[in-house]
Amino acid sequence: MKIAFRTKDEANMERERHFLALSRSERFYRFIEFMQHSKRAAHKSKKTGQEQFQDHDQNVLLMQQWKKDVDQFLELAVSMVYEC
Repeated sequence: MKIAFRTKDEANMERERHFLALSRSERFYRFIEFMQHSKRAAHKSKKTGQEQFQDHDQNVLLMQQWKKDVDQFLELAVSMVYEC
């Protein structure tokens, strides 16, 4: 296993490069996989009191990051459609 140290921007650029190397159908299937994974990650727990507030705050942060990731994915997908 190889460990690489890089910045978040470098990691994002590499991820984008790998995504753009995929065919259109592969990109679509990756999107479907991403959505299925996101549904599992967004599972809400049945807690009460302070735990519920902490979970809510964490879920808000996760959903904000998820929205950014989805927006970035859609921008890439749309740009690829217009290139073809």
